[in-house]
Amino acid sequence: MKKEFERANSYPELFKLVKEMVKEQLGLHRVGLMLGLSDLGIQGNQVLGAFHPMGSNIIVINTTPLKRIEKELFKPYLTTVLLHEYLHSLGFEDEEEVQALTYVILEKSLGENHIATKVARKFNSVFHGLTPEPSQDKSIKLVEEFDSSNTSYIG
Repeated sequence: MKKEFERANSYPELFKLVKEMVKEQLGLHRVGLMLGLSDLGIQGNQVLGAFHPMGSNIIVINTTPLKRIEKELFKPYLTTVLLHEYLHSLGFEDEEEVQALTYVILEKSLGENHIATKVARKFNSVFHGLTPEPSQDKSIKLVEEFDSSNTSYIG
């Protein structure tokens, strides 16, 4: 999985990797999810990285921290957030359980010393030093072809 992580360079590629990790570790799978990007801001010292409305088919990622975290943390952070929200989309509701599962899945898939595993272990440290920033635009931009695993084409 480490090689696949290094090669992944887009939201759909990282999400495909996340889905493979979950399928391998938990035997669970879901298709047809959409990804939305929205400037949700940063409130005080609380950062909402993303959310999945239970029962929906969308994951919404807060773009504010994506613009402000260090470049080398972008992909590990995004992978952690996508994995966390994908677990919610599979029916895991308890936040502490999802945080623990996110860490365990990354540790087993990428190794204890991988940067994505470290991000999952100390998630809030990624945001150390980020100053509050109110949301500028509450609209959600959808990422095209995010989860095309359930798409079939007639040629």
